[in-house]
Amino acid sequence: ERLGNFAAAERSNAQEAAIYAAQLARDAEDDSILHRQSVNGRVRARIVMANGDAARAREILLALVPLHEERIARDPQNSRWLRYYGLLQIDVGAAQLTLGDAEAARLAAEAALEMADRLLVLDPTSIEWAANNRWRALLLSARCALVTGEVTTAARYLA
Repeated sequence: ERLGNFAAAERSNAQEAAIYAAQLARDAEDDSILHRQSVNGRVRARIVMANGDAARAREILLALVPLHEERIARDPQNSRWLRYYGLLQIDVGAAQLTLGDAEAARLAAEAALEMADRLLVLDPTSIEWAANNRWRALLLSARCALVTGEVTTAARYLA
């Protein structure tokens, strides 16, 4: 992906996706495989986004949202799913912003901020995760504010 060989990156990503799908066919509730499948989907979306197709990237990312929401609903104390749901929302927001939908991007940033706050309350030792997610969400919020001409608001997010 970083070298611009998007076709090779997509092929490699698709091969990984096939492996995870086969593993899930044997055990649909294996949390570690579901997690790897989710990361694989986010990587696929980044490859597609880097190749200039933000609409397809958004579609890929939005398809992952129900999995994360279901896992969090099933186990609201699972810090891994909270963290990755926050990161997913940041990726969704970035795709939305690229497509010109600042309001949808702002909502995704708010969801990511909420996950960072929940993560910190749930597990104070996860400060690095929460701070990383929070910073990325604040940066996305600032970008949304700048796009809509709210320079003062953007500066508050970055302060």
